[in-house]
Amino acid sequence: MKILIAEDDRVQRTLLRKILEKWDHEVTETVDGVKALSEIKKGDHSIVITDWIMPNMDGIELIRKIRSIPSGEYIYIIIMTSKTEKEDMVKCMGAGADDFITKPIDMRELEVRLRAGERIVRLEQKLSHRNKQLQAANEEMRLNMESAVKTQESLLPEQLPEAKGVNFAWRYRPFHDLAGDILNIFQLDNKHLGLYILDVSGHGVAAALLAVSLSRILTPMLSRSSLLWRRQKNGNGYELSAPLYVARQLNKQFQMNEKNQQFFTFAYGIFNTENNEFKYVSAGHPGLIVISNNKKPCCLDVDSFPVGFVSTPAYEEQVIKLNPGDRLYFYSDGLIESSNPEGKLFDIKRILKSLQGLKRESLEQSLEGLLLALEAWCEGPNFLDDVTLLAMEVEQST
Repeated sequence: MKILIAEDDRVQRTLLRKILEKWDHEVTETVDGVKALSEIKKGDHSIVITDWIMPNMDGIELIRKIRSIPSGEYIYIIIMTSKTEKEDMVKCMGAGADDFITKPIDMRELEVRLRAGERIVRLEQKLSHRNKQLQAANEEMRLNMESAVKTQESLLPEQLPEAKGVNFAWRYRPFHDLAGDILNIFQLDNKHLGLYILDVSGHGVAAALLAVSLSRILTPMLSRSSLLWRRQKNGNGYELSAPLYVARQLNKQFQMNEKNQQFFTFAYGIFNTENNEFKYVSAGHPGLIVISNNKKPCCLDVDSFPVGFVSTPAYEEQVIKLNPGDRLYFYSDGLIESSNPEGKLFDIKRILKSLQGLKRESLEQSLEGLLLALEAWCEGPNFLDDVTLLAMEVEQST
């Protein structure tokens, strides 16, 4: 063990050094607190044995200086003194000493106190080593989390499809860095646009992993792995999968069981740009909101099970004929389950009222306005769940 002695008495200092070296310690000698502090800043001493009364800087001041040094390994400090009053001991401990020994020094007592100090130093070193390991592990987790967040964000729509006569907008506000919500908007062919929104139960890594897996399966790219396309019956090429087919296939592939307790709500729709028909299916997802110029705003709630809940859910395909100026809004349950400090929910009535008041705004601004209304209701932007919004609009005729 590396020990530093701070003692102005040459005889006492020499005696201590010889005894400590006999006990197989590596010893550094200093004559006052100033020189001792300089050595401590240069070296890696584990234990300091210091006199109280010394020139230039006494033992109490030295202890305070040592304790003020940021970071580094813990240094165990024993102070030597001829003082024996309780107040003196309190002063030593208050300054940061770990132990004290009275003069004249009993070497047997010093040996016992050093052994206690060695045990504490080794425990502190182990703790420091484990803390460094934890810090390294936390840093690795942080970097992995950042990578996962970037991966998930890369799956969100980077560019919206440019389709004549129809506009899209979306907002994504995860509760944690990683979310169980995911959405997409895409061109399927010359006359069909697709969009979906889903919400995996739970939060964090497990929910995000399933959401990412689902986004791969629901890719608009023409491939065998995508559920959005299916082989034609004659085997020649592919055709668009109906929303009902997509929901049923997802339910087959993602059944809950003893090992897998996750489920998700899902809404998928296909918009026909030639006749303005929107065909969609909802699997336990919050109701689609319709904002129309000539009708009252409404929520088309569909009573259905989330994906994976039951083996044969009675999903139904819905068809809406949209008129110029009509808007559709999909959203995750984080919107309607957010509450104010009194516990009142931001329910569907408040959502309809907010969107009706925002219908003169652009589609993008209507989503911003809805989030601002939610923040005002919750008295802050810290929601208790992921909040995801997806909207489309048929442009007004000019």
